[in-house]
Amino acid sequence: MRSELMMAVNKKIETDGYNQTEAAACLEISQPRVSALSRGRIDSFRPDTLVNFAHRLGLRVSIKIAA
Repeated sequence: MRSELMMAVNKKIETDGYNQTEAAACLEISQPRVSALSRGRIDSFRPDTLVNFAHRLGLRVSIKIAA
């Protein structure tokens, strides 16, 4: 789940053409945290944090549980 969230957030940042400073302002984090995000440092981000980032970028997150 974390990897999918991280990939979606990174893709949205890239698609919207944000540089790291602009992304940091949008996500309300520091530029070094954006750098960690873009480098795939998955251990640095909790799932709920990535969900918040997705929402700040205008993405809709849903979870589907299948048996």
